[in-house]
Amino acid sequence: MSGSDNQEILKSALLGLFNQAQFSLGITPGYIIGGSSSVGYSRIGQLTREEFWTERKSPLFLSLDAGISFNLNIWRFDLKLQPAVHYWLTDSLVPHSSVVDEISGPLSDKASPARWFFSFSGGLSFRF
Repeated sequence: MSGSDNQEILKSALLGLFNQAQFSLGITPGYIIGGSSSVGYSRIGQLTREEFWTERKSPLFLSLDAGISFNLNIWRFDLKLQPAVHYWLTDSLVPHSSVVDEISGPLSDKASPARWFFSFSGGLSFRF
């Protein structure tokens, strides 16, 4: 049995567990509650540490989203598993990372907007 046959069997078995699949694609506007995160750090050396925090540049965001919902129907109950991927079009959140020497100060600083996010949710629903 070849590797591609094994992959097809695994894919068929996983998809056979669920009675229905729904695809989603869309644009999501949103609002981020709260401000920037506090500064966290980790020790690199005796006098050197790495600081990290996330800056909220704007409370508004806009994302492109794609996902799939797998549904398992049991009587009137639906068990849902929903993985999705999101691409933020706005620069709303910017993770920062900085290496700091406690005597001479900052040695390096990296900051770039967060773009890609992955989410996974699940649920249980009852149909009337």
